[in-house]
Amino acid sequence: MRRTLSLLLVSAVLFACSGYISGAILAGGTRHSYLNKPKTTVERVRKSLGEPCWSAVYSPMLEIRSTPEYQACAASQGQPPFIWGVEDTAERELTARCEVYRVKGPLADVLRAEHYGMALGCTFLLAEVLDPFLIPQAIRWRRERANDDSYLTYWFDEDDHYVACFRDDIRCPDGCR
Repeated sequence: MRRTLSLLLVSAVLFACSGYISGAILAGGTRHSYLNKPKTTVERVRKSLGEPCWSAVYSPMLEIRSTPEYQACAASQGQPPFIWGVEDTAERELTARCEVYRVKGPLADVLRAEHYGMALGCTFLLAEVLDPFLIPQAIRWRRERANDDSYLTYWFDEDDHYVACFRDDIRCPDGCR
């Protein structure tokens, strides 16, 4: 009897957690947030992401929002791009170098799978019934985007330390994707 109750309890817990599988598949991708630290250098970013596909050096140093790439992106979007620094937005930070990196496949993004967790929490396990059908969709989405190009833009100070990051190509002429 105890064994049956234990198996039933384990089965219920596994069923309750299965909805997060499809969310985890969707949220996965190339992780880069560990690079967004003040001590991170250009060399470490290049070691992790490879050589940049584009770079610019600013002499004298400029605020990020004063760089031609930022201004062109803001103008084409109609609003300023979201530039993340160490703990806050970093448009006013001084930068001496900007580099754009091309990454194969999607970037890791927990917000991409946020709706799975919300549906599970709001329906109290009713969404679990759909999860066996959602897992193949999540796998298909990841396969379809495995060869897509993703871009990361990094800014560095005069000592080649991390200043800020933008999750796209800041140079994009038609607005940042």
